Amino acid sequence: MDYKATLNLPQTDFPMKANLPQREPEMLARWERERLYEHIQEARRGRPLYVLHDGPPYANGRIHIGHALNKVLKDIIIKSKTMEGRHAPYVPGWDCHGLPIEHQVLKELGGKKRTLGKVEIRKLCREYAEKYFKIQREEFQRLGVLGDWNNPYLTMTYDYEAAILREFGKFVKAGGVYKGKKPVLWCPVDETALAEAEVEYEDHTSPSIYVKFPIDLPIEVALSGRYWGNPIELAAVREVSIVIWTTTPWTLPANQALCLHPIFEYQAVRAGDQVFVLAKDLVPATMKACGIAEFKILGSTQGQKLSYVQCRRPFSPALSPILNDTFVTLEEGTGCVHIAPGHGQEDYELSLKDSSLHVFAPVDDRGRFTEEVPEFQGLSVFEANPLITQKLKEKGLLLNRVEDKRTHSYPHCWRCKNPVIFRATDQWFVSMEKNDLRKKALEVIDTRVRWIPRWGRDRIYGMIENRPDWCLSRQRVWGVPIPGFSCRGCGRVLITPEIVEHVARLVEQHGTDVWFEREAAELIPASKKCDCGSTAFEKEKDILDVWFESGVSHAAVLKPRGKVAGQDWWPADLYLEGSDQHRGWFHSTLLAGITTDGRAPYKAVLTHGFVVDGDGKKMSKSAGNVVAPQEVIKQYGAEILRLWVAAQDYREDVRISPAILSHLVDAYRKIRNTARFLLSNLSDYDPARDAPPDEQLSELDRWALMRLHDLVDRVCRGYEEFEFHLIVHALNNFCSVDMSAIYLDILKDRLYTFHKDSPARRASQRVLHETLLTLTKLMAPVLSFTAEEIWQSIPERQRESPSVHLTQLPKADSRCRDVELEKRWEQLLEVRSKVQAELENKRREKLIGAPLEAKVVLSANREKYEFLKTYEPDLPGLFIVSQVELKEAHHLPHPPGFEVRVEKAKDKKCVRCWNYRPYVGMNKTHPELCDRCVEAIG
Repeated sequence: MDYKATLNLPQTDFPMKANLPQREPEMLARWERERLYEHIQEARRGRPLYVLHDGPPYANGRIHIGHALNKVLKDIIIKSKTMEGRHAPYVPGWDCHGLPIEHQVLKELGGKKRTLGKVEIRKLCREYAEKYFKIQREEFQRLGVLGDWNNPYLTMTYDYEAAILREFGKFVKAGGVYKGKKPVLWCPVDETALAEAEVEYEDHTSPSIYVKFPIDLPIEVALSGRYWGNPIELAAVREVSIVIWTTTPWTLPANQALCLHPIFEYQAVRAGDQVFVLAKDLVPATMKACGIAEFKILGSTQGQKLSYVQCRRPFSPALSPILNDTFVTLEEGTGCVHIAPGHGQEDYELSLKDSSLHVFAPVDDRGRFTEEVPEFQGLSVFEANPLITQKLKEKGLLLNRVEDKRTHSYPHCWRCKNPVIFRATDQWFVSMEKNDLRKKALEVIDTRVRWIPRWGRDRIYGMIENRPDWCLSRQRVWGVPIPGFSCRGCGRVLITPEIVEHVARLVEQHGTDVWFEREAAELIPASKKCDCGSTAFEKEKDILDVWFESGVSHAAVLKPRGKVAGQDWWPADLYLEGSDQHRGWFHSTLLAGITTDGRAPYKAVLTHGFVVDGDGKKMSKSAGNVVAPQEVIKQYGAEILRLWVAAQDYREDVRISPAILSHLVDAYRKIRNTARFLLSNLSDYDPARDAPPDEQLSELDRWALMRLHDLVDRVCRGYEEFEFHLIVHALNNFCSVDMSAIYLDILKDRLYTFHKDSPARRASQRVLHETLLTLTKLMAPVLSFTAEEIWQSIPERQRESPSVHLTQLPKADSRCRDVELEKRWEQLLEVRSKVQAELENKRREKLIGAPLEAKVVLSANREKYEFLKTYEPDLPGLFIVSQVELKEAHHLPHPPGFEVRVEKAKDKKCVRCWNYRPYVGMNKTHPELCDRCVEAIG
């Protein structure tokens, strides 16, 4: 007789094969059709608010793997907060102005760009940004990210542009905005100033030269006791020089002074008929670099003793004074620094202390020398470097070889990838000292913001502490104009809060194109006059730094959107971006928030690392190691990408490779198969009808519930602390160990062979049902597609909400925790592990095939024997064998206190449950069945 029909075999429509690339788009269409995001917002309205403010990516090009990492992390947090019962709106945004987009548009135009005006170029930039914002929006949605995708914020919309100007007006009102000539990072290719956040540091090979600046004093005076304490031997000395070291020879024509540390010890070093002055600690290295083997120390002095001694410049007849300042270090060089205030920040700051120094920068927008340096006029600074070095050699001022080079980290433009220069130009700045902006920012960093990880505090603190004034202006066209005016009568610059507000109103109606389309008279308030009486003005040509634009997003987005919702979204609970944003968005928005609102616009800042390849190397097209999210989705589905994001400790650099993804596919399969097993064994279970009371749960069932609620505790803590990799580890361990390897493995006999309504089977199904619901909710923020697919496979009457994303995360039930039970099952599972190992040995020896063909003989010392005796009836089921014989053996040491022997099981095999039992054949109607199976089939 065939007894298959009498078994409770698993049944489910939930497929084993995920087929994610095909199923996910169907799920996305369903969420869109059912307005899932809107329903979540409606369901959570009035609950405690949680605002994660989206940092805007640039709307240029398709998304890369770093974008995917960032957006999925945000989505996990938003979904987990929503499922905690909070109202967590998510408004995605895009940065639409700036050099990256303008550069790409001009590149595509080629030669045609010369025939187009600013307005036409801006129109093309707007179209380009619109195109890629839509492409990126679709790609972010494909990742399963839920948000207000139909109402994102774009920095190029009229209302946002007006908000930028109004926030700028608050800066003007605070009095910290000024226009001045200062050295800034300058890209000669893109012909614009750059912020520190707009440069990337790459290896660059520069000249490395040691140059003499002869002291303009008679030798007997230069070496006299006035400077050196004791007179120095003068015989046959022809020249006394200060020696400097530089990797930027092109800055030497702009030299204005030399600088020594006031208290460092400097030595007069004789080599032949020359005397060189340099820091004592750097003499050996300098002499070696210059190939000077024989030299003599003539005397020593402090840097301050040489103050205001004059030296002859290499490229002009003027003289350079020796100044003192503590920024001089002994890390490298000579301890003597050449000062060009037009080409260096520290040099410029020194010029503020000494009005005799000119901010001289004889270099044009394209990085070429002007007529102020006729010797090198028309040459780019990098072209001029070798010529300047050669000229120094011809003049007898170069101490080392012309060909000496130095490879070092050097700033490059983030967009064109070319090296940049420091160049003094007229720019708009925000003072870091006015209104104590720097001091307030440092105070807020330490007292009002949580930095995750903690080192984020140190990084941004150091940047704010040492940064120069904020250069706000850019020499481009695609952006928001600086609403300033210059008087044609006297040249005075006019910018007031009233002027800014007037322009903001025009922009609110017409967009920022209005600035480029109209004349100054049509943009400035009609009644405005200069103090000199003139009413004729010229409008400012520069645009605002895009970091200012995104930096005021808290005011342009959080405040108005929160107001519309009848809530207070400001300050945000969390900003989450890559670690590079300590010098970018985190930085600019901090300064903006403090200036306009007196505090940071965020309560916490969480950072993630960069994505690298499987070997930890930076990704690049040339290296051929780029992993595109689109290709991962095409091959594996977005779910595997989401699992990859969650499985990494993203606070460090995150690795990705085919091997890593393949490993995650295996982990995903374990979780999916566990869910499928749970579903398939609940096909005949209705909790309202079949759930037994607590007292009918076996100890095994209670152990499983304890493990489940331990999982709940771990996962919920992981979401709270943003430790998503610990969540993935916990889910994977629960599914593969607690469930598959232990509980579900033991349960199969009970589920399949017991009478379908037996109390033991229904008790197990109650646990399976709670496990299914709990596991599905716990995985939902990470495995959003799969959790929803599982949820939809649960009978509708058993679902508390139409979507898993509308449910709340479970809470750990402390009543399930039983310390004594946990200790007992630690012992039982230790024994089980040893039994399984011995079963595997006997399988290899071909003594048995399946474990049910085995009899296990357990010998145990008194303590272990008494413990196991209480579980004796359950041991065959626990070990998944047919028979267990328990023996007491006093000689066995503790621990482990037992030993295992496996024999071939005796008795007959039951054809229904496959157990070897002594009672097979006792029933004449069913001679092939054991007594338990006879009872099960009635």
